[in-house]
Amino acid sequence: MPQENEERSSARTARPAETAEFSRSRPGPDLGILTVSGELDISTSGLLRKELNELLDGGTQRVEVDLSGVVFMDSSALSALVGAHDRAREHSLHLELVSPSPACAKVLGITGLDRVFNLS
Repeated sequence: MPQENEERSSARTARPAETAEFSRSRPGPDLGILTVSGELDISTSGLLRKELNELLDGGTQRVEVDLSGVVFMDSSALSALVGAHDRAREHSLHLELVSPSPACAKVLGITGLDRVFNLS
């Protein structure tokens, strides 16, 4: 009987991993755009950080992060965005969050980060 409960418990907690997708473009020499969709959480925030750092290190003066396709964002993703914001400021670069989805806008508003980031 305990084995049956264990099986039921693990089946209930197992769920397919959600993913995030990242797409980078450089429409001009001074602009890099990162388009993000899906879920930004502990399992995807490391890749978000990597993508942001590569754009910031890529010689552009301005980086736009399109968040219109993000359906979920947790504190680890916020940390990656804040880190990129700080890094951009240290190097006199401009980082802007573009079209935050309702899920992103809610988290940014609750945390007060909507007043820290340039949002459009």
